[in-house]
Amino acid sequence: MLKAFRRIFLAYLPLALAFQLMVLEAPLFSSTIAGLPDSARQLRAWGLTMQLSLCIESPVIMLLASSLAFVHSAETYAVTRKLTIILCWYCTVLTFLAGWTPLLDIVAHGWLGFPMETVEASRNPLRIMLFWSAAIGWRRFLQGILIHQGQAQRLVHGTLLRLTAIFLTTVTMARTVNVGGAAIAATAIMVGVLIESVYVTVVSKPAVKLVTNVSCGSDASTLMRKLIRFHTPLAATSLLGLIVQPVVSQFLAGKPDSYVSLAVWPVLFGIVLELRGWGISVQELAVGRLKQKRSTERGIWLFAIFVGVLTSAVVVLICLIPALMQGIEKVLNLDGRNREIRVALEQALPWCIGLPLSTSLLSAHRGILAYKKQSLLVSAGMVVSIVTLVGCLWLARASQFPALPTACVILVISELVSLGVQLLPVRSKPRS
Repeated sequence: MLKAFRRIFLAYLPLALAFQLMVLEAPLFSSTIAGLPDSARQLRAWGLTMQLSLCIESPVIMLLASSLAFVHSAETYAVTRKLTIILCWYCTVLTFLAGWTPLLDIVAHGWLGFPMETVEASRNPLRIMLFWSAAIGWRRFLQGILIHQGQAQRLVHGTLLRLTAIFLTTVTMARTVNVGGAAIAATAIMVGVLIESVYVTVVSKPAVKLVTNVSCGSDASTLMRKLIRFHTPLAATSLLGLIVQPVVSQFLAGKPDSYVSLAVWPVLFGIVLELRGWGISVQELAVGRLKQKRSTERGIWLFAIFVGVLTSAVVVLICLIPALMQGIEKVLNLDGRNREIRVALEQALPWCIGLPLSTSLLSAHRGILAYKKQSLLVSAGMVVSIVTLVGCLWLARASQFPALPTACVILVISELVSLGVQLLPVRSKPRS
């Protein structure tokens, strides 16, 4: 049992570290923006920028899972590469429309209820991030091949490179230019992801060569149809998952304390994402281990429970030990200033205790379903989850409960509902 756990942990660690390094960007940007002038408005603008960018990016996020599950020959590589390029162009065009047309006003102000000053402050950051989704899509396509070839450690190296580039760009711009914190963050994240994409392109060449030396003899059009059927539910799941942030923002924008809560929301989300990230990484672990016949579903579940309980316990410790909370606030440049933001953050964090555990369990089951090529069930769970989230937030609009704690509790409920729906169907054997 211990040997099996150790093998799972060693396979999981590079994936988890790569994700953790990636999500370090959120507290880095929050800290930088909080230390610059006009911090509250810029935090709201950066939160809006990332929420829209992530929704636009949703079709390409699951390319890693699709690449990992699908690419095993020259033919499957070719069709997956073609789909990746198509999706990257689609995301780029959508980002252009958001940054250079009235679409931003319609979505951010008309639908989500953000004040126009925040919408205007997010326009330039969106323009700067024009090729962000495309760079990420290409990178994740190649990362799936690297993982399939047993080179997951390359993900950590690439993420370290990106994080270093982001840090250097952020620090340099914060000290030398006066363009607003959100624009600085957008420039830094764009530089970082482009550098990492180039790195992954170079280091993946041997892995790509190994894959393309194998032929499966299948027709390209048939493979493309299979790939689209597999990837579409995963992409829909990403979109539904990423809609959570703007849906919560819309709820917060309608509450009396929206000036503070909309600024706190991206900070709180970034902190919790650091801990949820350990559970999110279980999804790729499950796909890879089950595909290679190196783990059982039971082993994946037990590992997910271990990760979820451990990370939820960390939230408990942060809430119970003042020194830990004060340390986080100091890192985020919230100590001694931005008192309203600091107080709202401290009030909301305890209500996020269940999120790391629910995320870990949900990710484990999504990985199992992806391995079984039952990605449609993942989307079904997400649809019910979003309906639950929207319905509960709508009911909570008239309540007198604090906005952020209410949103956090509803998030946990929606994830548990999603997991419950996905567990309802009878398990079936993997399809070839």
